[in-house]
Amino acid sequence: FETQVGFDFERAIVPSYGNNKIRLITKLSTGVQYQPIQEISLRLNLREQLADKSFSPFSPSLNFVFAKRLKQNMVSVFTSVSRNFRFPTLNDLYWVPGGNQNLKMEKSWDEELGMRYQFKSNFSLKATGFCKYVTNWIQWTPDGANWQAQNLKRVLTSGVEITANYFYTKNQYEVMLSANYTFTAATNLDAIFDSDQSKYKQLIYVPYHVANANLYFEFKNYFFRAVN
Repeated sequence: FETQVGFDFERAIVPSYGNNKIRLITKLSTGVQYQPIQEISLRLNLREQLADKSFSPFSPSLNFVFAKRLKQNMVSVFTSVSRNFRFPTLNDLYWVPGGNQNLKMEKSWDEELGMRYQFKSNFSLKATGFCKYVTNWIQWTPDGANWQAQNLKRVLTSGVEITANYFYTKNQYEVMLSANYTFTAATNLDAIFDSDQSKYKQLIYVPYHVANANLYFEFKNYFFRAVN
Protein backbone atom coordinates (compact mmCIF):
# COMPACT_ATOMS: atom_id res chain seq x y z
CA PHE A 1 0.00 0.00 0.00
CA GLU A 2 1.35 3.43 -0.89
CA THR A 3 0.19 7.05 -1.00
CA GLN A 4 1.78 9.93 -2.89
CA VAL A 5 1.25 13.68 -2.63
CA GLY A 6 2.77 16.10 -5.11
CA PHE A 7 2.69 19.72 -6.20
CA ASP A 8 3.48 21.25 -9.59
CA PHE A 9 4.11 24.99 -9.75
CA GLU A 10 3.88 26.33 -13.28
CA ARG A 11 5.02 29.86 -14.13
CA ALA A 12 5.15 31.04 -17.72
CA ILE A 13 6.86 34.23 -18.85
CA VAL A 14 5.79 34.34 -22.50
CA PRO A 15 5.27 37.62 -24.40
CA SER A 16 2.52 35.98 -26.45
CA TYR A 17 0.44 35.44 -23.29
CA GLY A 18 0.14 39.17 -22.70
CA ASN A 19 1.29 38.80 -19.07
CA ASN A 20 2.80 36.15 -16.78
CA LYS A 21 0.66 33.12 -15.94
CA ILE A 22 0.87 30.99 -12.80
CA ARG A 23 -0.81 27.66 -12.04
CA LEU A 24 -0.53 25.32 -9.05
CA ILE A 25 -1.49 21.67 -9.46
CA THR A 26 -1.96 19.53 -6.34
CA LYS A 27 -1.79 15.76 -6.80
CA LEU A 28 -2.97 12.93 -4.56
CA SER A 29 -2.81 9.23 -5.41
CA THR A 30 -3.07 6.05 -3.43
CA GLY A 31 -2.64 2.45 -4.49
CA VAL A 32 -2.73 -1.07 -3.15
CA GLN A 33 -1.16 -4.16 -4.70
CA TYR A 34 -2.20 -7.73 -3.93
CA GLN A 35 -0.43 -10.91 -5.02
CA PRO A 36 -2.49 -13.99 -4.02
CA ILE A 37 -0.01 -16.35 -5.72
CA GLN A 38 3.40 -15.84 -7.33
CA GLU A 39 2.02 -15.72 -10.89
CA ILE A 40 -0.82 -13.24 -10.31
CA SER A 41 -0.65 -9.57 -9.36
CA LEU A 42 -3.54 -7.13 -8.89
CA ARG A 43 -3.22 -3.39 -8.36
CA LEU A 44 -5.84 -0.73 -7.64
CA ASN A 45 -4.96 2.98 -7.90
CA LEU A 46 -7.04 6.03 -7.00
CA ARG A 47 -6.04 9.49 -8.22
CA GLU A 48 -7.27 13.07 -7.76
CA GLN A 49 -5.81 16.43 -8.79
CA LEU A 50 -6.64 20.09 -8.26
CA ALA A 51 -5.49 22.72 -10.77
CA ASP A 52 -6.15 26.14 -9.26
CA LYS A 53 -9.87 25.77 -8.44
CA SER A 54 -10.69 22.97 -10.88
CA PHE A 55 -10.93 19.42 -9.54
CA SER A 56 -10.13 16.51 -11.81
CA PRO A 57 -12.65 13.68 -12.07
CA PHE A 58 -12.15 10.83 -9.61
CA SER A 59 -9.79 8.52 -11.50
CA PRO A 60 -9.50 4.86 -10.49
CA SER A 61 -7.46 2.24 -12.34
CA LEU A 62 -7.32 -1.54 -12.02
CA ASN A 63 -4.43 -3.64 -13.35
CA PHE A 64 -4.11 -7.43 -13.63
CA VAL A 65 -0.93 -9.35 -14.55
CA PHE A 66 -0.45 -13.09 -14.95
CA ALA A 67 3.19 -14.14 -15.46
CA LYS A 68 4.48 -17.68 -15.80
CA ARG A 69 8.07 -18.87 -16.17
CA LEU A 70 8.55 -21.82 -18.51
CA LYS A 71 12.16 -22.97 -18.24
CA GLN A 72 14.12 -20.18 -19.97
CA ASN A 73 11.01 -18.35 -21.14
CA MET A 74 8.69 -15.90 -19.39
CA VAL A 75 5.13 -15.46 -20.65
CA SER A 76 2.82 -12.81 -19.23
CA VAL A 77 -0.70 -11.58 -19.91
CA PHE A 78 -1.83 -8.18 -18.66
CA THR A 79 -4.96 -6.08 -18.77
CA SER A 80 -6.07 -2.78 -17.27
CA VAL A 81 -8.99 -0.39 -17.18
CA SER A 82 -8.67 3.19 -15.98
CA ARG A 83 -10.29 6.59 -15.96
CA ASN A 84 -7.97 9.44 -16.95
CA PHE A 85 -7.96 13.17 -17.58
CA ARG A 86 -5.76 15.96 -18.94
CA PHE A 87 -5.85 19.60 -17.96
CA PRO A 88 -5.35 22.10 -20.82
CA THR A 89 -1.76 23.32 -20.97
CA LEU A 90 -0.93 27.00 -20.51
CA ASN A 91 -0.35 27.22 -24.28
CA ASP A 92 -3.79 25.73 -24.91
CA LEU A 93 -5.32 28.38 -22.69
CA TYR A 94 -3.34 31.55 -23.29
CA TRP A 95 -1.26 31.41 -26.48
CA VAL A 96 -1.90 34.38 -28.77
CA PRO A 97 -3.35 33.82 -31.25
CA GLY A 98 -5.39 30.65 -30.83
CA GLY A 99 -5.45 30.03 -27.08
CA ASN A 100 -8.87 29.31 -25.64
CA GLN A 101 -9.52 30.10 -21.97
CA ASN A 102 -12.90 28.33 -22.18
CA LEU A 103 -11.35 24.92 -22.83
CA LYS A 104 -12.57 22.03 -20.71
CA MET A 105 -10.31 19.28 -19.41
CA GLU A 106 -10.13 16.02 -21.34
CA LYS A 107 -11.77 13.00 -19.72
CA SER A 108 -11.35 9.42 -20.85
CA TRP A 109 -11.83 5.75 -20.11
CA ASP A 110 -8.90 3.56 -21.16
CA GLU A 111 -8.69 -0.21 -21.61
CA GLU A 112 -5.83 -2.39 -22.75
CA LEU A 113 -5.08 -6.08 -23.13
CA GLY A 114 -1.69 -7.46 -23.98
CA MET A 115 0.78 -10.32 -23.93
CA ARG A 116 4.56 -10.38 -23.49
CA TYR A 117 7.05 -13.14 -24.27
CA GLN A 118 10.67 -13.06 -23.09
CA PHE A 119 13.46 -15.50 -23.89
CA LYS A 120 16.24 -15.35 -21.31
CA SER A 121 17.46 -11.74 -21.23
CA ASN A 122 18.13 -11.64 -24.98
CA PHE A 123 14.77 -11.28 -26.70
CA SER A 124 11.31 -9.96 -25.84
CA LEU A 125 8.13 -9.46 -27.85
CA LYS A 126 5.09 -7.53 -26.62
CA ALA A 127 1.72 -7.00 -28.30
CA THR A 128 -0.92 -4.70 -26.80
CA GLY A 129 -4.43 -3.86 -27.92
CA PHE A 130 -5.91 -0.62 -26.62
CA CYS A 131 -9.13 1.36 -26.68
CA LYS A 132 -9.82 4.87 -25.37
CA TYR A 133 -13.09 6.81 -25.22
CA VAL A 134 -12.43 10.54 -24.76
CA THR A 135 -14.75 13.47 -24.14
CA ASN A 136 -13.59 17.09 -24.65
CA TRP A 137 -10.53 16.03 -26.68
CA ILE A 138 -8.26 19.10 -27.00
CA GLN A 139 -6.97 19.71 -30.50
CA TRP A 140 -5.36 22.59 -32.37
CA THR A 141 -6.87 23.03 -35.83
CA PRO A 142 -6.41 25.59 -38.62
CA ASP A 143 -8.69 28.64 -38.36
CA GLY A 144 -7.98 30.75 -41.41
CA ALA A 145 -4.38 31.95 -41.24
CA ASN A 146 -4.05 30.94 -37.56
CA TRP A 147 -4.54 27.87 -35.42
CA GLN A 148 -7.02 27.57 -32.57
CA ALA A 149 -7.43 25.21 -29.63
CA GLN A 150 -10.85 23.64 -29.28
CA ASN A 151 -12.65 20.77 -27.58
CA LEU A 152 -13.96 17.98 -29.74
CA LYS A 153 -17.04 16.47 -28.16
CA ARG A 154 -16.24 12.75 -28.29
CA VAL A 155 -13.35 10.76 -29.76
CA LEU A 156 -12.81 6.99 -29.91
CA THR A 157 -9.28 5.69 -30.38
CA SER A 158 -8.32 2.04 -30.70
CA GLY A 159 -5.45 0.09 -32.09
CA VAL A 160 -2.55 -2.24 -31.46
CA GLU A 161 1.12 -1.76 -30.55
CA ILE A 162 3.85 -4.34 -31.18
CA THR A 163 7.34 -4.01 -29.71
CA ALA A 164 10.36 -6.30 -30.16
CA ASN A 165 13.73 -6.02 -28.41
CA TYR A 166 16.95 -7.98 -28.87
CA PHE A 167 20.06 -7.76 -26.70
CA TYR A 168 23.37 -9.59 -27.08
CA THR A 169 26.67 -9.19 -25.29
CA LYS A 170 29.90 -11.15 -25.43
CA ASN A 171 33.38 -10.19 -24.30
CA GLN A 172 33.69 -6.52 -25.26
CA TYR A 173 30.79 -6.50 -27.74
CA GLU A 174 27.28 -5.30 -27.03
CA VAL A 175 24.38 -5.14 -29.50
CA MET A 176 20.87 -3.82 -28.89
CA LEU A 177 18.09 -3.77 -31.48
CA SER A 178 14.51 -2.60 -30.96
CA ALA A 179 11.55 -2.14 -33.28
CA ASN A 180 8.07 -0.73 -32.67
CA TYR A 181 4.90 -0.56 -34.73
CA THR A 182 1.62 1.12 -33.77
CA PHE A 183 -1.70 1.20 -35.59
CA THR A 184 -4.14 3.82 -34.27
CA ALA A 185 -7.68 4.54 -35.41
CA ALA A 186 -8.82 7.86 -33.88
CA THR A 187 -12.36 8.76 -34.89
CA ASN A 188 -14.28 11.95 -34.23
CA LEU A 189 -17.78 10.86 -33.14
CA ASP A 190 -19.48 14.27 -33.25
CA ALA A 191 -19.64 17.22 -35.63
CA ILE A 192 -18.53 20.54 -34.15
CA PHE A 193 -20.81 22.55 -36.43
CA ASP A 194 -23.42 21.82 -39.11
CA SER A 195 -21.00 21.78 -42.07
CA ASP A 196 -18.28 19.85 -40.21
CA GLN A 197 -17.28 16.85 -42.35
CA SER A 198 -14.87 15.29 -39.85
CA LYS A 199 -17.54 13.13 -38.17
CA TYR A 200 -16.61 9.41 -38.20
CA LYS A 201 -13.29 10.20 -39.88
CA GLN A 202 -9.71 9.87 -38.71
CA LEU A 203 -8.50 12.88 -36.72
CA ILE A 204 -6.02 15.11 -38.49
CA TYR A 205 -2.39 14.78 -37.36
CA VAL A 206 -3.07 11.28 -35.93
CA PRO A 207 -1.43 8.80 -38.36
CA TYR A 208 -2.82 5.31 -38.80
CA HIS A 209 0.64 3.75 -38.91
CA VAL A 210 3.79 4.63 -36.96
CA ALA A 211 6.95 2.50 -37.05
CA ASN A 212 10.45 3.04 -35.75
CA ALA A 213 13.62 1.06 -35.13
CA ASN A 214 16.79 1.57 -33.11
CA LEU A 215 20.19 -0.10 -33.44
CA TYR A 216 23.01 0.24 -30.88
CA PHE A 217 26.45 -1.37 -31.21
CA GLU A 218 29.30 -0.98 -28.74
CA PHE A 219 32.88 -2.23 -28.77
CA LYS A 220 35.24 -1.24 -25.98
CA ASN A 221 34.87 2.55 -25.69
CA TYR A 222 33.32 3.06 -29.14
CA PHE A 223 29.66 2.88 -30.02
CA PHE A 224 27.39 3.32 -33.02
CA ARG A 225 23.70 4.25 -32.86
CA ALA A 226 21.12 4.42 -35.65
CA VAL A 227 17.52 5.57 -35.22
CA ASN A 228 14.74 5.51 -37.80
